[in-house]
Amino acid sequence: MTQAQLIADSLVSISAIGGLAVVTSVLRRGGSTDIATRRVRFGLWLVMILLGARVLSWLTGIGLFSAVMFIAAALMPLATIMIAEGLLRRHAGPTVKYASLAATIVLLVLALCPESLVEPGRSWFLCAAQLAGFALAGWMLLRRDRASLTASENWLVDRMILPLVLILPLLLTDFRFDGFDLPVRLGGIAILFTCWIVVGMGRGHFSHGETIRAFLVLAASACAAGIGVAVMEGLSLTGGVQTVAVIFAACLLAAIFSDSQHLASAERQRSLLAHIAGQGTMDAAGFLAMLRRIWLVEDALTLEAADLKDFDGQALAALFECDPVRRAGDFRATWAAGSPEEQMAALFERYGATHILMADRQPLTLLALKIPGMVSGRAIETELRAMQRVAMLLSERHDGHHS
Repeated sequence: MTQAQLIADSLVSISAIGGLAVVTSVLRRGGSTDIATRRVRFGLWLVMILLGARVLSWLTGIGLFSAVMFIAAALMPLATIMIAEGLLRRHAGPTVKYASLAATIVLLVLALCPESLVEPGRSWFLCAAQLAGFALAGWMLLRRDRASLTASENWLVDRMILPLVLILPLLLTDFRFDGFDLPVRLGGIAILFTCWIVVGMGRGHFSHGETIRAFLVLAASACAAGIGVAVMEGLSLTGGVQTVAVIFAACLLAAIFSDSQHLASAERQRSLLAHIAGQGTMDAAGFLAMLRRIWLVEDALTLEAADLKDFDGQALAALFECDPVRRAGDFRATWAAGSPEEQMAALFERYGATHILMADRQPLTLLALKIPGMVSGRAIETELRAMQRVAMLLSERHDGHHS
């Protein structure tokens, strides 16, 4: 590896680590603990370890970092399949599971072997395993049963397919074989694009086409800047490609950080409050019907007396009086049998909901929603509380008119 390659590869990898750190912070700020989010966070940490160990291995030449890098890389195919399972709420087929597990075990064993004995065969096998893992995960997402997922979950999966399209070709540039020595490793670019997609989940109003166009604008800007620098400095084609890659990585990192700040401080453009403010006079039933036209809650279930006949209505009502917006994570099946909390846990389990809101007191009417953890966050929680408050006010006004 030349000094120019080392600098370019290191800067792209460090930018990718920065992007991963921002995404991890955003997901942690959201506070979700659902299985898909936990697996995505595990995957992010795994990639951060891989990139960090790789940069340290390049800069220090210490074999320990090289071993850590290969171990993290060996776990990537299995981690990718696990993330796809979490997004789909479905297990992969036994063949895919066992093949991924077997490949991981073989790679972990090879990671402990001296490089002189296993290279370049080890790298070829790792490359094939990683490509197969990403390809299988992409196939699972594309061939999913859309009816088994909510509208918001399908939207999330569709957005996650985009990075896989970019990862598969760029992943090849991270490997070095005889006769295949490219100017710069571009896997970090694919990782940054994935980070940008994940952070940008808050931009729900962006279509796939708009996301791709925004990415192309970033790519064109980086290419223009890189070519300009290469021409001014009289760089070779190799130097120009390295310059473009470094500038592109820096642009993506800046975009990721900017989006994360936007999510932390700005009001979401798809705000439920905006929909509420734009509505005229209506009763609670009309309000709930309006909510179903919003993508975030279009799969909401209205639970009335007939739906709650198997539960202790008084116990549930008492809990909702304390807090009218409840989250599944607050209630576990380990509560004492017959307790109000156990009733609430059973209610969440029956309807597979992540949030349940009280829409009316008499008779007790609830609204059950399933919101993916990666979409959920403090802003969504605030909007749900505003939505619940409006529903209650409409119900009370309607009851007052008929008393």
